[in-house]
Amino acid sequence: MMKQSAPMLEKMQQQGGPSGGPSGPGMDQEGMMKMAEEMRKDPKMMETMTNMMSSMDPKTLAAMSKQAGMNMSEEQAEQVTEKMKNLTPEQMQKMMSMSQKLMQVMQFLKYLRDLFFGTYMKAAASVAMLALFIAWLFGYA
Repeated sequence: MMKQSAPMLEKMQQQGGPSGGPSGPGMDQEGMMKMAEEMRKDPKMMETMTNMMSSMDPKTLAAMSKQAGMNMSEEQAEQVTEKMKNLTPEQMQKMMSMSQKLMQVMQFLKYLRDLFFGTYMKAAASVAMLALFIAWLFGYA
């Protein structure tokens, strides 16, 4: 199995996977989305990933998830590995597709958060409050 997953591990490391890489420790969401898209297109890669995830030590999986920004206990990691063993390739395909859609939704929500609560909106709110205060001082409000 190690020989089979070696190309995938190299690809993950080049793209800044769980063990670090060009983008530092962990992978950014765009990198994960790109990698997930490539995996979805290649059934052999998905099978390799499923085998790797299902045979992975729960401690290692928990450490990888922590590096990716998700806090997963060893018990949860053990449950994940057990469930991964029972997945069919079709179920894996659906799961990868849903995770990609979820990442896109999360990026959009972060964009909206930054738009409404970012520096531009704070500056606009400050100007509006200042204008209201000045209008109140002169008796227009």
